[in-house]
Amino acid sequence: MHQSAFLFRISAMEQDKNRQLDSEQSRRLLGLIMRQIGREQKKADLFRTAFFSATLIISLLALFPVFNLLKSNLVASGFAEYFSLIFSDWEIVSAYWQNFSLSLLEVLPVMSLAAFLTVILILLESVRHLSMEISGRGIRFKLN
Repeated sequence: MHQSAFLFRISAMEQDKNRQLDSEQSRRLLGLIMRQIGREQKKADLFRTAFFSATLIISLLALFPVFNLLKSNLVASGFAEYFSLIFSDWEIVSAYWQNFSLSLLEVLPVMSLAAFLTVILILLESVRHLSMEISGRGIRFKLN
């Protein structure tokens, strides 16, 4: 009976040794996995930063031609003359405000205005995402 208890202890010690090896291997594997996740996060961060930087630059470059297009279309359509009536003849505009607002909408260059607002929206979204990417880098865990 004494010998069987001794053999049982030896068997239990061997199982503990095998478990220790398994836990060391699992710690090593966890470290490898976490380093790979860190590398992938850095790649994704770099890609997003490059994408939003390029989008910001392109939208900044497109802003000036689209603004000039909007300005020339506003002048060509006569929108400025209609709009200036608000300040010069307010009584007439307030009396016939429904007709006046329809006239303003008719001469409004919708396509160039939509293009201008689209470029502004892309510019602002790029700035927002880029600032989130830059400020979010300090929060990430540093995994070597």
